[in-house]
Amino acid sequence: MISPKRMRGAMRRARRIVASGVESTFGMVLPMSRSTLHREGLPAPVTNALFSRIEVDDFEALSPRLSDEDRAYWTQLEPGSVNWKRTALHYSVRYGLDGSGARAGLTAAEPPSDVHAMGRGSLAAGGSIYHADLIFAALELAGVEIPIGGRVLDFGCSSGRVIRVVKAYRRDLECHGCDPNEGAIRWANENLPDISFMVSPQRPPLASDGSSFDCVFAISIWSHFGPEAATAWLAEMHRLLTPGGLLMLTTHSFGSVAYYASKRLRPVVDMRAVLTSMLGTGFGFLPMFGTKGDWGIIDPDWGEAYISPEWLLNRATPQWEVLLYRTRANEDNQDVVILRRRDVGSP
Repeated sequence: MISPKRMRGAMRRARRIVASGVESTFGMVLPMSRSTLHREGLPAPVTNALFSRIEVDDFEALSPRLSDEDRAYWTQLEPGSVNWKRTALHYSVRYGLDGSGARAGLTAAEPPSDVHAMGRGSLAAGGSIYHADLIFAALELAGVEIPIGGRVLDFGCSSGRVIRVVKAYRRDLECHGCDPNEGAIRWANENLPDISFMVSPQRPPLASDGSSFDCVFAISIWSHFGPEAATAWLAEMHRLLTPGGLLMLTTHSFGSVAYYASKRLRPVVDMRAVLTSMLGTGFGFLPMFGTKGDWGIIDPDWGEAYISPEWLLNRATPQWEVLLYRTRANEDNQDVVILRRRDVGSP
């Protein structure tokens, strides 16, 4: 467990370092070097496990089947590396390589263009292996695991890109997903039959009993909630989890401000406003979706959120035990957090 005092001190130091890097993107000092932004790599338990189910001979005929673009990407990868293995799994699903995707437990079903999906194309075939790796690597680093036969929920699952890989990796798990996008949930229910999906409301509660899940994960969901929604849904996750249950979430934080600003992916004026708000209140929020909403989901409390570690810590304790906090561990952008439910007043 990370003590609150230790975490607050570490996050204050991280905030000063990252904030100085953000200032550099506004021309105040030299830009942050790539070495400054380097983050320790995480294990890849899902990639390695799924790849081990496939015969080496499966890949001998792979290259001739690839598109020119996919072949060019494939040949630049180091054979045997995690990225090479992960790409091989995606390509084996995409190109129907002698049933190898099925042996790995991955399915080829792909949402059509009019159904919400967080990734498309060859490197999304079969689902997001990267994010399944991220979940189980974070749990491993936190020293915890999902029990055999446990019930898990992908909160904000879209059309199931992550939970389908979780199910392929841990076939013993009872897997569920929820999302407010009705079209995505309809597609997932029709095409991913081993997983249960439901439409979720914009505000709590979910239509699930309390203490009904052993683990909930939310990839880039708190990165969109406004402060009221972020607080309310954190409380709802506490209700849904069993005592000792685990919540894994990712969110934008100070490192994300540095990431977007340094790559010029967001207007400088927006990043200045976010940073000012984070340094003042711990929370920055940009309304991103306007009157059209996000695939038809219109909610003033759903935009682009930037949450400081202190803000999250203050709302997580004492209801939660903070097991892991990794800055920029998700795609060199979002922070990764593992929380464990405990009852208020417990030691």
